[in-house]
Amino acid sequence: MGKTIDLIPYTEQYKQSMEEAITMLTDFEEQLFNNALYLLVSGKWRKWADEQPIGTIFNFREKEMLEAGDKNAIALLELKEKVVEVMERIG
Repeated sequence: MGKTIDLIPYTEQYKQSMEEAITMLTDFEEQLFNNALYLLVSGKWRKWADEQPIGTIFNFREKEMLEAGDKNAIALLELKEKVVEVMERIG
């Protein structure tokens, strides 16, 4: 005879694990964007960044960041997009 297993605890555990994974990936996505930005403002965009008054708020677009041509920033942004793809698949 077969054994009966209560699936409810496993379902809740699975759901919790998925929520934790999405949270971790969301944080990672943000870190990748921020790290790419820091590379640019300390490298290719350094002169521009140094000219900005303290407290200046600027909305950086990923497209502009990719066009800056910094290979390491581009690699981080490409990885960020892969993370987004995974989140869309599992979320």
